[in-house]
Amino acid sequence: MTRALNGPDSARDDLAHRVGARLDAMADVGRQPSLRESYLLHRALDHLLSGNYAEGERNMRLVESAPSGCEPQRAAEPSTREVQTIVFLRERLAKLRSGTGPTSAQTRHSKQERAAVQDGFEMVLNVLDLARREPNEWEDGELVQVLDAMRLDKYDLARIILLQVATELRENRQIQLTGVPGQKALLRHGLANVRSDDNG
Repeated sequence: MTRALNGPDSARDDLAHRVGARLDAMADVGRQPSLRESYLLHRALDHLLSGNYAEGERNMRLVESAPSGCEPQRAAEPSTREVQTIVFLRERLAKLRSGTGPTSAQTRHSKQERAAVQDGFEMVLNVLDLARREPNEWEDGELVQVLDAMRLDKYDLARIILLQVATELRENRQIQLTGVPGQKALLRHGLANVRSDDNG
């Protein structure tokens, strides 16, 4: 079981507090984390779990280098990510604080089930490669949510969202939306971290 974050280790408690405070600040101004912030916050939580608090603090300094009110969520973006990203991060932090967060040894899904969703995520990125384009705003938001769900071992939810993205890609329904430069690399990095944690 994951170690509860209620012991005397001040570095652990300080990092957990910083993550929670940043999520509160974003919620207070009514915005979700950007993809970069979401990635850095998840990495900070990864380091909170592994005990590498110095690296977690480094991730938080990068997150905190931008004002909490910057990059507001696009109101017109047709994505359930509008409420889910902070919810996922807060739930993950709460599980780490209470000592109930999932580890690779206690996941609710089989390794084959997890690998199938991870491979499906990679296939979507490969389709975008073949189309020679970056994910658009809608695809980016949905794929970030898939990463969040996989990190929380919510593979049933991740599979549903991924199937929706694959359907939209196949039918080119969202092709008119603007692409988000450089996001495929971040999404691939996020997938690599999910796989590394899963095999760790």
